[in-house]
Amino acid sequence: FWTEHVKRIPMRRSLIVGVDAYPDIPLTGCVADAHRMHQVLANHHDGSPNFDCRIVTCPGDTLTRASLRQAITQLFA
Repeated sequence: FWTEHVKRIPMRRSLIVGVDAYPDIPLTGCVADAHRMHQVLANHHDGSPNFDCRIVTCPGDTLTRASLRQAITQLFA
C-alpha cells in the first residue's frame, strides 16, 4: 500500500535562486546558501527523492527577468 501511495504523489518542484552579484552592493554567501538549500530539499533523510530542485545562481548564470521566467516555465513544463 505505502509504495503505491508514494508513486501517486507528484514530484514537488523547487526553483532555488542565489544572487551574489548585485551591481551596487555585492553579497557573499547567497550562491553557497542556494546550493545548501538544494542539498536539504532534494532528498529525504533516507535518500529517497523529495523535491526536483533547479538552481539558478549569479555569478554563474545570466539572470534577467526573462531568464527567471523561462526557468520557472521549464520547471513546471
